[in-house]
Amino acid sequence: MKKHILVTSDISPEAARAYKPVADLARLIDAEVTVLHVLFIAANTGHAIAMGTPVGFTHIEGERVTVTRALEEHVMGHFDGLDVTLCVEAGPDVARAISNYADEHDVDLIAISTHGRSGLKRLVLGSVAERVLRYAHTPVLCFPPEKKTVVAGDASDASSKQSQGA
Repeated sequence: MKKHILVTSDISPEAARAYKPVADLARLIDAEVTVLHVLFIAANTGHAIAMGTPVGFTHIEGERVTVTRALEEHVMGHFDGLDVTLCVEAGPDVARAISNYADEHDVDLIAISTHGRSGLKRLVLGSVAERVLRYAHTPVLCFPPEKKTVVAGDASDASSKQSQGA
């Protein structure tokens, strides 16, 4: 039976970090790939948030079409030559929706990029990746944010400029 990799996407540059390694792995093991985006439906409000925009329940199907087109553009060229399915789901808990999808579709691996939020943003927005790790019955491969390298300037340059009054 063919292996099945689920890669999650919120249609952001962070999500795209996982595409190349997932595509390489899928080619290596001859796996099918599903790219999943979950529309967040805020509990008790009747609204979904797709790419940052609240959407009422009556507009979810239209939003699915819009998000599917955006997802197609986002993944274009990343999974050439592979058996790829794009899927847009909706639910009040993105992490549970991802975990449930994996359970219901016999997924062998979930790939998810983390945003690297901390502090108040993490408290308010939460960590979908962390909750997927908690809920999933499937192995999860996380792609953390790229580390930014800070290169310090030459200290002799700084002291030289200070002595020159710069």
